[in-house]
Amino acid sequence: MLNFIALWNRIINQYREHVLLTSLIVTGLLFLFVLVIFTPAYETNDDTAMALSVAGKVISDTPNPYIRNSNIIIGFLLSTLHKIIPSVSWYAFYLLFTHFAAMVLLLYSLLTYKYTVTRIVLFIIYFIFIEIHFLMNLQFTSTSCIAAIAGLLLFYVTAERGRASFFIISGGVIFWASLMRLEAIYLVLAMFFPLAVFRVRQNVLKYVLFFVIVLSLCVGAWKYNNFYLKKDGAWNEYFEKVGLLQKFLDFQEAPYNESTKPYFDKVNWTFVDYVMLMTWNFSDKVLFSAEKMKEVLANFPSLRLSAPVQTISRYFRLILSDRGVHYILFVLVLFGVCTRFTKEKALSLLFILIVLSGLLSYMMLFMKLERRVYLSMFSFIAAVALLFADFEISTKSLTRQRLAGWIGVLVAVIMSVSVFSLSVQQSRFNKYWNQEVRAAVQAINPRAEQLYVVWGPAFPFERLLPFDGFEYLENFKVLWLCGLTVTPFFDERMKSFQIEDINKALYEKQNVFVFIPEQIIRYYAEFVKAHYGDELEFGRFSGTNVFSLYKVTKK
Repeated sequence: MLNFIALWNRIINQYREHVLLTSLIVTGLLFLFVLVIFTPAYETNDDTAMALSVAGKVISDTPNPYIRNSNIIIGFLLSTLHKIIPSVSWYAFYLLFTHFAAMVLLLYSLLTYKYTVTRIVLFIIYFIFIEIHFLMNLQFTSTSCIAAIAGLLLFYVTAERGRASFFIISGGVIFWASLMRLEAIYLVLAMFFPLAVFRVRQNVLKYVLFFVIVLSLCVGAWKYNNFYLKKDGAWNEYFEKVGLLQKFLDFQEAPYNESTKPYFDKVNWTFVDYVMLMTWNFSDKVLFSAEKMKEVLANFPSLRLSAPVQTISRYFRLILSDRGVHYILFVLVLFGVCTRFTKEKALSLLFILIVLSGLLSYMMLFMKLERRVYLSMFSFIAAVALLFADFEISTKSLTRQRLAGWIGVLVAVIMSVSVFSLSVQQSRFNKYWNQEVRAAVQAINPRAEQLYVVWGPAFPFERLLPFDGFEYLENFKVLWLCGLTVTPFFDERMKSFQIEDINKALYEKQNVFVFIPEQIIRYYAEFVKAHYGDELEFGRFSGTNVFSLYKVTKK
């Protein structure tokens, strides 16, 4: 064991003058291990929709730059790449490349701050317990956060050196992360603020100028995004409606019950209409107009503010029961053991924790706090703790702290077996369900002249693997009732099938089929009877353990 450690030290020390090369090699080997052994998937169907959109598959007939949650600049880049080389899953590679670049820069920052073998070992532990989760569950928001963390820590470590290249690289990474999700940048910047306060004492102008330039570029890019989209009146309508829809669908701010029924009666919404809205079928632009939504919402105060203690308590119980949080807490303890604490380090971590707690509380009360968001936030404080972990674990003079460090590393090695085991199980799950989806789609044998309406989550888009070429979906034309409803390319898909009202087309057109949750069938039937006077029959066209496909006809 001691001979192995001595050999490892000699190998690593040979590359002391080549920090970037060391970072590339170590990170490359770790990524190669993950991609060879495991099978990543998208965490949400939002990413699947964005991947399909830029690829011009399933929900769009041609590569489309309109990716609702990320900047149009990325959309143009990815859709252009798909036009040049359509066989490559560019959206998945863009997320993966961003993760790879972020990890290279994070390790580069660590070794620039202090080059030791221990820091490489601790980085590998960070990768195993934190980064592997994000790679196994690819998602644009968490990817944006990881990139922003790497960019800001690179700036923190190298700002004192004054080299222009460091400013350009760190600023470029932060800008790139903002194109993926602007809100993620604000979140990470807020947590970075305590670090900047302690470091900025002698170079205030340098720090302020850097962040003014970078944030101006970030905000400017999103101003361009909004300007470009709002040239189309249909996008204007969508942007107005999407914020209102979030209050209904994400925040559940307007429940329907006996006491609130009069509020809905004022806009002529029945309970069935409410169910249609809450299950993503708000395609009727008159019935579900922005004006009617505003009128309903005006009657509801924030429900979570009426019971803030209960809301925060419920979220904290959820967070503290999360295995991913347990892993992050473990690495925080380990990194703390390997740190020579100074007043600056201790206060920086304390104030980051205070800011993090405040952000979490705010999001619990006023927003929808997703797992991917709070894990990304915790990964920031873990990355800072990793940066501060400057104590060398060696076999020389085994002090109490070195012994504790060795014990922590050995525990990490044992616990990593659990991480790998869970990742293998998740990989098997991902591959199994992807094969099931493939078989189910082949069984229905879709043709280009057929339209398949997907009602909310009724089709498992999240089971489409990121690096699939989607060739087996070539003739699978989908109109998806989801967050894409009332977007211009939703309308374009209806026009291409000569459909004006999707609710009527479901039972009037012979070439239109629907994937619909069974519990929604009776509500849709009641909705059609109330608004169109027609009674419906639902013939199960195809049923598997993956989905249920129906052909709706009029009695």
